[in-house]
Amino acid sequence: MEDDAISGGEELSLSEAATRYAQATAPEEVQEDQAEDEIEDESDPADEELQASDEEAGEDEDGEPGEEDQAEDDSEDEDEPESEQGRFVANNARVKLDDGTIVSVEDLKKGSLLQADYTRKTQETAEQRRVLEAQSESVTKAEQQIIEQRDYMTALLQSITPQAPDPALVSTDPVAYMQQKAQYEQFTQHLDYIGQQSQETQTKRQKEAQAKRTEKANKEWGQLLEKAPELKDRSKFTAFEAELQQFAPDFGFTPQELMEAVPFDHRMALVLKDAIAMRKLRASKPKVDKKSEGRPPIHKGGKRLNPSAHKARQASDATKRLKSSGRIDDAVAAYLARK
Repeated sequence: MEDDAISGGEELSLSEAATRYAQATAPEEVQEDQAEDEIEDESDPADEELQASDEEAGEDEDGEPGEEDQAEDDSEDEDEPESEQGRFVANNARVKLDDGTIVSVEDLKKGSLLQADYTRKTQETAEQRRVLEAQSESVTKAEQQIIEQRDYMTALLQSITPQAPDPALVSTDPVAYMQQKAQYEQFTQHLDYIGQQSQETQTKRQKEAQAKRTEKANKEWGQLLEKAPELKDRSKFTAFEAELQQFAPDFGFTPQELMEAVPFDHRMALVLKDAIAMRKLRASKPKVDKKSEGRPPIHKGGKRLNPSAHKARQASDATKRLKSSGRIDDAVAAYLARK
């Protein structure tokens, strides 16, 4: 390429040769630069139309995002975990309850777990109680059967137990005496053993019954104090006991019956307490009426009477008393009131 640029049969100076060389090499670089500029500057009308259509598709007439943008937003939302009831939230999120209390989701979760644990333990306790009650009932039935069988064995042994040997038989027939004595002692030992077992069972049942009575009495006492807390005062409780014994005949009980029944039924104690208070109130009413007897009637407040009206009222009251009693002093009072 160099040889072509400088060939031509002409003699060139050094500067002309350099100029020719520059002109010969320049077009390739310029052509490459121009090609790049043309590629950058040239724009295809079809591309511009496609770009405009894409922008118009991106927004609808109201300026809202199109279906593609909304799909992208939905895909972003789908990244968050969801349950069948809705989207999960963080533990530090807060909610407002119906009573206005604001609690965090973590506290609600803890409360739900505690409630579930409490419900589970309550159910387990109820189930254990049911099992224990069933076992206790079964044991009670078994004990009753054992008692009945023991009573039957006792009656059977008593029916076949031989009589004690005659002491006189020692001198006449010592061998027979020893045989009868051994047989008698053998049956006696069986009867003593069964009797001992019966006594132990009876003692055990008495203790259990006493424990149940004590438990019931404590429970009833607690309920009585809950509904009548004034009885916590020892003096008031002692007075209530004395009133029970005093008014027992009025209710058809003996004092002993009430003192044995009331500790095991707080409802009876409350009813008797109110009934005694009512009787005391009725007993005090005649005393109040007796104190007010003979006193002038109390007039309600109102307009004050003038002297003439007051005198006329006195005369009217005196006349009414005279008509009611017919006594001479009331007649004199009526006459004077009219003057």
